[in-house]
Amino acid sequence: MSNGFKPKTTKKIKINKRSAITLDGKHREYLNEFIKDDVDRIPELKLERDNLQKKTADTNITLSLEERLDIKDRLKEINKTIKNCHLKKKEYLLENKVDIHYDDCILTIKSLESTNIKGILVKNKIK
Repeated sequence: MSNGFKPKTTKKIKINKRSAITLDGKHREYLNEFIKDDVDRIPELKLERDNLQKKTADTNITLSLEERLDIKDRLKEINKTIKNCHLKKKEYLLENKVDIHYDDCILTIKSLESTNIKGILVKNKIK
């Protein structure tokens, strides 16, 4: 007696979490990269920059012209790298700001309306 239904399969679908890329996962990756830059990379570069600046400013140390030019080039490299780290973070956050900002505004307005501050919102031209 066949009732027309297929038997239930016992297979389990395996998902490789490393290959399954989600929007939240990618966003988290970017934020972790920015934190790593802020905590590890930028302080190291700033320390190196300070040491090189002290080395060039110290009158007790005599440096050849080539060494001074190498230090000057390295200082430019360090400043460019630090600037690029900040710029990369800023651009990413600004590109994705619209969605985040919109959600935050909606939540803020809803929470303000729930506390009956609507008169103040209209008075300040925030709707």
